[in-house]
Order: sequence, then structure tokens, then C-alpha cells
Amino acid sequence: MLGKEAVALADAWRPNGIGAEEKARWLSQIDGRLLKELYALYDGEEKEMPLYTPEGEEELLAPAPYDELYVYGLCARYDFTMGEIERYNMDAMLFDETWKGLAGYLQSVFAPKQKNRVQGGNRP
Repeated sequence: MLGKEAVALADAWRPNGIGAEEKARWLSQIDGRLLKELYALYDGEEKEMPLYTPEGEEELLAPAPYDELYVYGLCARYDFTMGEIERYNMDAMLFDETWKGLAGYLQSVFAPKQKNRVQGGNRP
């Protein structure tokens, strides 16, 4: 999913006056978390943090069908910003469920990174 597609879906669900720069920053934060908290745990295709722009032409990191994560994340931010706490809680729950689904998918597809460490001393 492209950034502009996630923004368009979230804007359709939650019309708002939030600027494109802020939305690009929020998408960057989501993918920053994905890289640090999920993708960093597994061997496989190395991913780098893309620089998202307000135009939203960049491909987001989460694959389909887990790319709904971005829409839920944006809606949660919109709702929190507007003080819509009940909607925020629902969006946050959907975000968390999608996050867990993506984590399970990555665990089933990629081997965990090895953390072999040799600590001092001679072993027989």
C-alpha cells in the first residue's frame, strides 16, 4: 500500500483537517516501530526506513492484508486529536489486532535472528 492510499482510506473513514505533513510523520512513526519492534527480530529481507513525503508515493512496509494497520493507526491518531476517545479505543484495538497478526505472520515466515555470543573463558 502506498502512503497516499492509506491516507485516502483513513480520510474517507474520518474526514479531518489534519495536514499532509503530519500524516506522513505518523506513517513514518508506524513503520519506524515496525522496523524496530518486528522486522529487526527476523532474518530475511533487510528493510530500511523510507523517507515518507506528504505526496505519499512511497510503499509502506507492512504487506497486505496487514496493511490495514496504517488506516487504523491514522484513524486512531485522528480520533485522539479530536478528543473522540471511544472511537480512538476502537481504532487502537483494531491496530493492535492487526499488529499481532503481522507479528504472527513474520514469525511463521522468517527465522529469528541468532544472538550467539561468546563470553570469556576457555571451555574444555
